[in-house]
Amino acid sequence: MKQLFTSFILTSAIASSAASAQSINFNFAGLGNSPLATQLQTHAGLWRDEWSRAKVQAFLDDFRSRYPNGSDVRSVLADAGLDCAQPPEDICTYAGVYTYDLGRPGYPPKRGAVRMDVVVNFDKAPWDVKATHEHIYGGVKK
Repeated sequence: MKQLFTSFILTSAIASSAASAQSINFNFAGLGNSPLATQLQTHAGLWRDEWSRAKVQAFLDDFRSRYPNGSDVRSVLADAGLDCAQPPEDICTYAGVYTYDLGRPGYPPKRGAVRMDVVVNFDKAPWDVKATHEHIYGGVKK
């Protein structure tokens, strides 16, 4: 009897979790397919501006290390996926948007979109990297 009761409780708990299971589907097409865009996909849903800025900085440092010393900084950053201003400006930028659908059985999906921005000022080493995000719709607005 105790085994049957335990089995019933376990089955009920699994059924309850499955019934309230949420899903999230990301669409990263708006981020592009550059190395930086691929890196930013790993931050979707977990983004924290300061933590993510450090992650983007580390990614760009690693990306830069693959090039010989003296390589043109603009070329390196453009290869990573940023758009660079013409000299004498020392700024490169990236902007992309991803969308997502949150689903929960019995409720209509909730849709949202998030814009991700990266600005790199490379006038001196180490590069000054800013990485931010903003909910365009859905989610929590700042």
